[in-house]
Amino acid sequence: MGTISLIVESYRNGLAFVFSTSCSECQMQIAFPTSSRVGGQACGTRWECNLTAVWGQMTTGGGHSSLTDSLSVLGVPTMGKKAFVATEKILGRCWKETMEQSMLKVAVFSNSHWLSLPPLE
Repeated sequence: MGTISLIVESYRNGLAFVFSTSCSECQMQIAFPTSSRVGGQACGTRWECNLTAVWGQMTTGGGHSSLTDSLSVLGVPTMGKKAFVATEKILGRCWKETMEQSMLKVAVFSNSHWLSLPPLE
């Protein structure tokens, strides 16, 4: 029976890591991500840990330095400023598109509601 060994950290994006392991007997390699990928039409596919970390900072008034301070205390490698700002822009675009769609639905509903009322005499 072979042993499983960690090869290296094969990929990193912000707070997401993908580690690769290898079996000494069959040489099969398996990748283990530290986060799931989530996606939607407005935002594309992104690492969940990056989205939630930036989202949390945005909703509490924090920013990159606040996230870095919090993670440093825990000994967790942080995401770079460039990745943070890019994720901020993606979330901003997603929020904007979602709000526009929601407001359009409300406008259509309100318009149809008011048009269905009988005229005032």
